Amino acid sequence: MGTSGAARGPGCPAGCAGTIRIGKWLKQQEAQWIRAGHNAVSPIKDDGWRMSFQKLAQVIDAMTAALTVARTVDAFAELADIVPEVVPQPRVLHLVTGRSVTETFDVKGLQAIAEAGSSHGGHVLADPDLDLADPVARNEQVHAWLVQIALDAGLLGMEKLLNPR
Repeated sequence: MGTSGAARGPGCPAGCAGTIRIGKWLKQQEAQWIRAGHNAVSPIKDDGWRMSFQKLAQVIDAMTAALTVARTVDAFAELADIVPEVVPQPRVLHLVTGRSVTETFDVKGLQAIAEAGSSHGGHVLADPDLDLADPVARNEQVHAWLVQIALDAGLLGMEKLLNPR
């Protein structure tokens, strides 16, 4: 995907090739609701449901796997008119939530850091030594990303939550 604007897409700054973006779904749903002529009150109610971090890890792993499988890499290479070997792996995870992390995800088993404030996700970097096409290395990276996001949200104990032994 190199440095070509066509490979990155419109509006993508020079460093965002290979980026995974998650978390704009709620805002898009609310915008569609308002465009449809409804009032500004969101149709999405806080019913107490929270996604588990284990489920989030599975979703991020699946997305990363899909972006690193040979068939996808070959398609990216063909679009960019480059050889597949130079298509970069995803190196940044953008996880941005409409509500705070503690309101979006199930935080049972995590300990809040006093006076840590709130967080709406984060932009975390991948370890360049890890091959995200390898399931073991990808799992290690996904867990590291979630630990970083939890710490940014003022939560301790993510390592134990993801690896209960």
